[in-house]
Amino acid sequence: MTETTAKKKLPAAVERFVLHWGDMGDEWGVNRSVSQIHGLLYLSEAPITADDIAETLGMARSNVSNSIRELLSWNLIRRVPIMGDRRDHYEAETDIWEVAARRLDWATPWHTVLDWSNPPFSKWFVGGTLNAAYNCVDRHVLAGRGDKVAYFWEGEPGDSRTITYSNLLEEVCKASNALDCSCSGTVERSCCSSAGRRLGSTT
Repeated sequence: MTETTAKKKLPAAVERFVLHWGDMGDEWGVNRSVSQIHGLLYLSEAPITADDIAETLGMARSNVSNSIRELLSWNLIRRVPIMGDRRDHYEAETDIWEVAARRLDWATPWHTVLDWSNPPFSKWFVGGTLNAAYNCVDRHVLAGRGDKVAYFWEGEPGDSRTITYSNLLEEVCKASNALDCSCSGTVERSCCSSAGRRLGSTT
């Protein structure tokens, strides 16, 4: 039986945020505990230890350790050394836009989240490139979420379909194969660069 620690009392607003963050993560296919720990670290005014997290959220220490390893691998949190304390302390990425961007798969990582050097003109995620089609469809299937519902479709006559990510990937492949992948257009090239290649189309 997994042993959990007694839960600390959080301020109501903080508790609501942590619970909501956990629900959002669950919708994105991220373990709820992982998301709640990230939410807690994001709101924490100072770095905290794994024991602090377990006590605050009432989670098993082993669950917290596994979740921390996962968050570290995504670069969503970092270890912070504390003078005179040999325990590992953790804090979350403080820029919410960077947190959101790290949930995407980037072909080329960005080097600057926001370039505001020439106001009122701004540049976001400078240097980064990604494939929108891959992030919307392919990666969900590759992560084992192909049977999850991507969206519900309803036609004007009242007919309806439930489209899973696997269904959607198949339809995207068909559409991309119908395009002329030898053309120079940016849209066509981007469509053919991910899902289209799965069914034999070339770029």
